[in-house]
Amino acid sequence: MWSCPPSTAGRYPARYLFTFLDHHGLLAVTGSPKWRTVVGGSRSYVELLAKHLTGVQLSSGVTRVERVESGVLLTDEDGQTHPFDAVVIATHPHQALSMLAAPTAAESEVLGAITYTANPTVLHTDTSVLPASTGAQASWNYL
Repeated sequence: MWSCPPSTAGRYPARYLFTFLDHHGLLAVTGSPKWRTVVGGSRSYVELLAKHLTGVQLSSGVTRVERVESGVLLTDEDGQTHPFDAVVIATHPHQALSMLAAPTAAESEVLGAITYTANPTVLHTDTSVLPASTGAQASWNYL
């Protein structure tokens, strides 16, 4: 809800908003869940997963994903084609849809319906625009 324009947020069903807030402990005055982070960030679990898989290529931009009888052909940003048994596309919906050589009607409908908005952010140390309580100076503050 904070990642969308006010006109979109105003149309977001309150039921889902309150469910989200409740699941994240944001409706409680006390007893909120303790947030945890992955030591080393997401890079650490991606590296660990990659160690246990074969055929992992990192830092290789994919421009095309084509289904073929034997599996999938990936075309990289250098124009090279690579065969795979299966692939996982982990990116924004509009990017995934643009990679698919022949998306199904369902893929086009679902991936095309999920919009993406850029969210400008500012990293700063100006305490005059942060909440007075340091405990409330969380990862996101909206002004």
